[in-house]
Amino acid sequence: DRHRIDFAAIGCAAGVAAAFRSPVSGVLFAMEEGSSFWSTSLTWRCFLSACVTVITMYAIMSKVLGNGSGFHVSNMAVFNGIDTNSSSNLALGDSDHPEFYLWEYGMFMLVGSFGGIIGGLFCSANRALALLRRRLSFNIVQKGIEVFVIAAVTATLIWVLPSFFSRCGDIEPRRLGHTYYKQFTCEEGEYNELATLLLNPLGAKGITLLFTEDDLDAFSMSTCIIAGMTHLVILCVAFGMSISAGIFIPLLFIGACLGRALALICNIFLDEAWNIDPRTYAIIGAAATLGGVVRVLISLTAIVTHTTSLSFFMTPVMLTTLVAQNVGNWVSDRPGIYDVILQLRGVPFLEEECPVVGRNANIRARNVMRKNVVTVCAEMLVKDLVDILRSNNDPDFPVVDKQ
Repeated sequence: DRHRIDFAAIGCAAGVAAAFRSPVSGVLFAMEEGSSFWSTSLTWRCFLSACVTVITMYAIMSKVLGNGSGFHVSNMAVFNGIDTNSSSNLALGDSDHPEFYLWEYGMFMLVGSFGGIIGGLFCSANRALALLRRRLSFNIVQKGIEVFVIAAVTATLIWVLPSFFSRCGDIEPRRLGHTYYKQFTCEEGEYNELATLLLNPLGAKGITLLFTEDDLDAFSMSTCIIAGMTHLVILCVAFGMSISAGIFIPLLFIGACLGRALALICNIFLDEAWNIDPRTYAIIGAAATLGGVVRVLISLTAIVTHTTSLSFFMTPVMLTTLVAQNVGNWVSDRPGIYDVILQLRGVPFLEEECPVVGRNANIRARNVMRKNVVTVCAEMLVKDLVDILRSNNDPDFPVVDKQ
């Protein structure tokens, strides 16, 4: 069992490292969420696993993208807006990068509070839906129908909403090129804002657009709110179905949309000289929303700063995730979404602190233990073991020495 648990943590580190091309983030996430027991040997195993994973990705991407398209190692930062034909770096090579001022640390705390509120409500709503699914007790056919219906509704929303909220913009001044923008129902040379956010892959293009597009008019406030809330509702309903589904990238996209919308709202009331950068708040909003739902700190900070190539955003992200975590705990009075899943599935997990219910219940050792304990020996006859199993309904038996 110990080796199986260790391999789960090692796989967790490798998976996160591959998803975000950040080996340190993978190790930190495995340390925060992937293992209940940490040791020095597990540290170097996760470290090696994450390192080999990303080096393998370097090799694969160099082979796939290197033939004629100019793959550069800086392309491994997934959300920095670097085109595969360019070797420049948004944060290090250009002067035009997201900025913030000292007074905006207060705004970052506000964004973190909003992220914590969203995260707390998300965890509570998703837990209620999980309990509803348990009560309904779907069979395999009904589970398949549920997946089909939710997928159909999602596809319909993503295609219909851009038609109803068709706000068009000129594609010529956009910095990331025509491949990122969707014309949809707009005229030639224009792009549909909502279609661009909803119909593009969230991680490959959607988040990159929100993080790097510096024009205030690129995406309107209403467009960002509609896109963010649409995916938030879809994710809350879909997460927990009987299929594998990720939560990191959708939450980053949702937070980026809502964070950018908040910046645009604030700019309405601020003097032009005090306008805040919507890219900054897209990044901070993404960290706040993910932190409010998952409640991780160190690994999330590493993920955001590494994938954007903006190392100077480390302290804003640290402050934001810290506020989001505490506000999320206060709103839902429950841990993050992964801990909620463990609780619902009855997976035994020893928390660092005793739950509030347990602290107030005045529980003593005699309340949870008994004197007539049935034990088994390391070496015993099969018939004796069978007799014990037949005469006791307990699923677990302590193994003791003959002495």
